[in-house]
Amino acid sequence: MKLNIESDGRILAAYLHKAQKPQNTQSNSAIIAAFGTPVGTNILDRGHLDAELAERLSNATNSNCISVSLSGVGDSGGIFSLTNWTEDLIRVVEYAIAERLGSRVVLVGYELAAISVVMAAIESESVAGVASIDPALYIFEEDFDPESYLKLLEGFRVNVKAAVAPNFQAEIASIDTFEQVKLLGEKPWMIIVAQERTESNLRVSRDLVASAQRAELHRIIAAGDGLRADPRVLAILMGWYDREF
Repeated sequence: MKLNIESDGRILAAYLHKAQKPQNTQSNSAIIAAFGTPVGTNILDRGHLDAELAERLSNATNSNCISVSLSGVGDSGGIFSLTNWTEDLIRVVEYAIAERLGSRVVLVGYELAAISVVMAAIESESVAGVASIDPALYIFEEDFDPESYLKLLEGFRVNVKAAVAPNFQAEIASIDTFEQVKLLGEKPWMIIVAQERTESNLRVSRDLVASAQRAELHRIIAAGDGLRADPRVLAILMGWYDREF
């Protein structure tokens, strides 16, 4: 079911996947999945795979699930910005609670959105836990090239026309990831990273988990972007979800 969700004047494109047994979800958690950038075999079907993955996530957990394209991504309005993305996620959480899709929300963020879900969880009391899949920790590395990255995003239907590299780099620099994860408090946080990421990515992942109060790290032998649709990710995610919620 397609949805339009308003976020500070921006209209976000989303899908709602209802649980197979809705009578069991009244007091359960709803899931909000944010995939960062659209994927697909060509420009025409990018984004469709995200909806299919969220439907599988809904069916696997028997939870109501919203998959959302954040500001500037795919058919969502607005400009690409991590700050906007955090605000977007908070608005979607409020929507899920208002629509009685669950009594609380679990955020699942993929790639670049894996950072935004953590920041949204800190600000929203309705978020019970967070999962970060293949977090884009490389954006915090010293040799990260924001200009090339923004150019790459243009090919994935991401509205970066008003985003300039220095502003994007300044936005990244303003995020203290280690202080952020400490603010999660008792909220459970699960990270899944690809073994093939750079050694510094893996080191940062381990250090972030050590900084958080309730975090666990899973490392999978997989080729970067392939992690999104990897069936092992869904199995790990289901196990964590069953244990925690």
